[in-house]
Amino acid sequence: MPVLGEGLKNIPTAAVPWILLCLTDLRLRLLPHCCNRKFLDPRTRYHIHCGHMNASDMHCIDKVVRSVAIAATHPLVFNFSCLRKALVIRMLLSAKGISSHITYGVAEERHEPRFHAWVTAILPNGYHLAIDPTNLYGKYSTLHPHVGEEE
Repeated sequence: MPVLGEGLKNIPTAAVPWILLCLTDLRLRLLPHCCNRKFLDPRTRYHIHCGHMNASDMHCIDKVVRSVAIAATHPLVFNFSCLRKALVIRMLLSAKGISSHITYGVAEERHEPRFHAWVTAILPNGYHLAIDPTNLYGKYSTLHPHVGEEE
């Protein structure tokens, strides 16, 4: 039988991501695209991680992804889509000093295009790590931004 306080353990962990998800949803809904362009741009990278990625960094990534996934289970009136989750994960990783960017993908399902967004962390060794709480990124073809496109 579960203890009453058992479910409350995750509240502090998920509180900040939940607030960020709500604010991100409001921003995307209320502000015109010109105000969100850089926020949504996949070429925008946050925080360049110096040095080597270690077990502590991987634990940090896992904790961020889990806390956003927990927060996203309580949307109330907000839209916690994959894009909003990816934007919040990128913000939280940046705050932890881990470089990342948004990756967009497309797939065809029943002759209809489906779109998805996830985060790609840039590891110091040059490898990229896909970060997606839904684990759907492997089903999508990555959309690459136009190189040299004017801002």
